[in-house]
Amino acid sequence: MFRSFIKGDTYSSKLSYAVYEKDERQPDFLACHMWSKALLEDMKGDSHVIFDGVSRSVPEAQLLNTALTFYGFEKVHVIHLDVSREWSEKHLLARGRSDDASMDRITKRLNWFETDVVPAIEYYRHSDQHFISVQGEQSIESVHQDIMKALPELI
Repeated sequence: MFRSFIKGDTYSSKLSYAVYEKDERQPDFLACHMWSKALLEDMKGDSHVIFDGVSRSVPEAQLLNTALTFYGFEKVHVIHLDVSREWSEKHLLARGRSDDASMDRITKRLNWFETDVVPAIEYYRHSDQHFISVQGEQSIESVHQDIMKALPELI
């Protein structure tokens, strides 16, 4: 959603694009707006929801919890794909996206991952949600199998 948003011509889109150009993390309120808007517009009441790349900070995680409570989600599973920084660097470079074009850009993003996202992961690890950590440095099939083993009620 951010990639589409920053291409817009609104004042907010232009400010967000400037953040992107500096390789900084987008502000929490924008990230929350993106997933909040999707929930508000698309929730049907019988939906299963998967958030990818959320939450990127403890305040975002806390706000997401209020949304999950509002929508009555009782079984919340947090899945953390655990990979090393070296693995991330290699795979981000290999995928060839413009925001992964240089090690400087990747290093900046991985640094804010460590300062902002890791505390959110720890928040979830110690929350009342079902926290699952899966070794992500294996085949997609093996990651999938490990997730399914950790979620026996969904099989």
